[in-house]
Amino acid sequence: MTDHRWLADLFARLAALEQAGIAPQQAFTTVAQGAPAPVKAALERAARWCGGGVAVAKSATRAGLIDALDARVLEAATESGRLESAYQALAKRHAAADRWGRQVRSKLLLPGFILVVALFVQPLPALFTGDLDLLGYLRASLGVLALMAGGFWSLLVLIRRLRGTALGIAVGSWLLRLPGLDRVLIRRQRTLYLEALAMLFAAGVPLLSALEQAARTLPPGPVRTAYRHLHQQVEAGATLEQAFAVCGYISKYSTLLVRAAEVSGTLEETFERLARGERESLETLEDELASWLPRLVYLVLAGWMAFSIVAGGPLTSMPGEQLTVALFIAKGFYNYAI
Repeated sequence: MTDHRWLADLFARLAALEQAGIAPQQAFTTVAQGAPAPVKAALERAARWCGGGVAVAKSATRAGLIDALDARVLEAATESGRLESAYQALAKRHAAADRWGRQVRSKLLLPGFILVVALFVQPLPALFTGDLDLLGYLRASLGVLALMAGGFWSLLVLIRRLRGTALGIAVGSWLLRLPGLDRVLIRRQRTLYLEALAMLFAAGVPLLSALEQAARTLPPGPVRTAYRHLHQQVEAGATLEQAFAVCGYISKYSTLLVRAAEVSGTLEETFERLARGERESLETLEDELASWLPRLVYLVLAGWMAFSIVAGGPLTSMPGEQLTVALFIAKGFYNYAI
């Protein structure tokens, strides 16, 4: 189950039912009412297993509702009696993931629409001049659009297939060295790590186990290796502050807060504070990045139209007034991009 919006709503409703004293079996049954058929069947299976004495985490996992991190948080929360707070933390986690995805999609909606329009407009002059028949026009517009969509889908599949492989790790390490992009990727992985650590520790998972499992939530690569080394240092007897201090992906500010938390015994609150601060900083950084994505698309469109004109493509066969309009549109794309 990867629909973060639905999972955020699920955990929010489970938290409300848990607060009302509703047993897990009845809670899953209640949430299943009115749900779509596939999801309803999964919720009902989870309810039956809970009724049969299976733990909440294992029931939800077997039903295909949650991932490994959600399951570990719920498992520890059940043992420590903090199930309601765990539901609330998981609801916030998935709400943040859904908010990020929606933000990226909304930023790309307009440039994506303009790109589609440009694909159909670019070969249009050749259709009117007779250089292309209807089939050729569809091949030059709809065919290119289908090719681009297929290429994008293939890229997503390839990324999933390469995840965890030697080639995928090498590509990920290379991306972490790209100026500008490295800040976003490193901060994103640090945010995910600290959020997982905060949720696991708040749910009652011992510190050593929480450090290890939080590192496992990250994709294989240098950042995950650094956090696994952090866990190994604490396991070998170092304090958490000492392990944080030598980790290249932990800020000095975080190290200072952890030092004070170890003395005062407020690690749980400190982890939550660090995770919240990293999430806010990440969202600010991603807002800046997302604002540039449409500009890059517009810049590509402007370059494409300019190239068609300079190279003597279909746009050069347009009447003078229409060519002037095309140049004006290309200039508008460029001005918006910069």
